Amino acid sequence: MRRLSVILDYVASIRELRKGQEPDPVAVAVQAELAGVDGITAELREDRKEIKDRDVQLLRELVRTHFNLRIAPSEDLLQKAISVLPDMVTFVPGMEHHVGGVDIAATREYVEEMIASLRANGVVVSVLVDPEIDQVKAAARAGADYVELFAWYYARSEDVSNMADELERLRGAAMAASKLGLGVSASGGITYQNVGDLLSIDQIEEFHVGTAILNRALLVGLDRAVQDFRRLLV
Repeated sequence: MRRLSVILDYVASIRELRKGQEPDPVAVAVQAELAGVDGITAELREDRKEIKDRDVQLLRELVRTHFNLRIAPSEDLLQKAISVLPDMVTFVPGMEHHVGGVDIAATREYVEEMIASLRANGVVVSVLVDPEIDQVKAAARAGADYVELFAWYYARSEDVSNMADELERLRGAAMAASKLGLGVSASGGITYQNVGDLLSIDQIEEFHVGTAILNRALLVGLDRAVQDFRRLLV
């Protein structure tokens, strides 16, 4: 069965809009684990606007499944990750970038030093990349353990032909990653409705899903929302 990791950033965004203490991403993480998720994913941004340092510390202490901390490749965030030692660190684009993965092909020499530092501290490292072969190869050369394929282009395709093309692009990137010895996960716009086709890509081991599960939780509760998604992964 494929693994499911719940992304907490949407919860933190709502808390930031309210300028209060709730909803609490840490409480949602605990409840999601009780509901049966395989992991928790959270992004610590440079401005700390959504997920806070305190959230990260509490998640490290309380998560019992698998804690994946997303950070941009910066020295400040690297040192924070090393101080916390999550199960996994995933490098994602910094705040100055828009939709897409890390351009690891262009920044490999810079990022590979950070990857080496994390691995030396026992942390598994992943890189969020667009589903392009050169990016997958660059992640492997940089020393990453995993690539997280950015499925947004597939998920947001409105044209059936374009969606099929994007699915094959994901498949090709996943196959290349597997041949290079990398683990593979996917994220970006994944929903209850579109995950089925992604399951045809055998190399994808884990799906990172946030908004879709949390939106459904408003209607049926978090337990049911998680369990409904997990049933799709069988």
